[in-house]
This record gives sequence, C-alpha cells and structure tokens, in this order.
Amino acid sequence: MDIDIRQLVLLLIAIAVPLMLIWRRQSRFLVAWVCFTFFVQIFDTVILTNLPAGRIVGLLFLPNAIRTVQQWVRLRPIQGWLLNFGWLVLLGLMFGFLWPWPDTTFARPFSLQAPGRTLIYLTRL
Repeated sequence: MDIDIRQLVLLLIAIAVPLMLIWRRQSRFLVAWVCFTFFVQIFDTVILTNLPAGRIVGLLFLPNAIRTVQQWVRLRPIQGWLLNFGWLVLLGLMFGFLWPWPDTTFARPFSLQAPGRTLIYLTRL
C-alpha cells in the first residue's frame, strides 16, 4: 500500500492541533478549530478511510465524554438524542437485519447492503 506523505502530514496536523488544545484546556479554540476544519475541509484525510478532522476531534474527546457520562446524560438535549438514537437502533435492527431490503443484483459489497449500512451508520453516529 502506497501512502501519500501529504495525507499523513494532514492526519498528523489534524491529530496534533486538537490534542494540544485539549491538553491546554482551550475549549473555545477547539470549537473554533472544528468549525474551521468543517468549513475549509483541508484536513480531511483518506489514508484508510475518509476521516474528517472534526471526527478526529470527536474520537479524541471520546474518553473524556465516557468518563463524564453520568453528568451529561441528565441534560434534556442528551436525553432527547439518546431517545432518537434508540429509535434509530430499533429501525436499524428491523430494516437492516430482520426485514432487510434485498439486493436483487447480488453485486453490492456488504458495506452497501442493508446490514452493512446499518452497522456503518450507527457506528459513525
């Protein structure tokens, strides 16, 4: 596999900047970084998969979010989001696995069939 060095540099920048901002506890600059990267999309890398810089920030913040889950799960917007996510999981189980839309061509890879799309979408969300 031949990796483009420019993609690697962009990935390193997309990881280093948020790590530095999280380490220095500069949450306003971190939000600005996420907004900037969503706006210009120059730090989106395609090494193994399409990995936007905003998603990298989310992955880096995930351990802190898990550690503080008891605090933020009490908030009404989070409860609404969890209710919505539970509904999507139920629909994903129903129409992705129990009664999936059939692939009549048998030409689609697993990631484009109903069970694969269900797993991918719920994981990304």
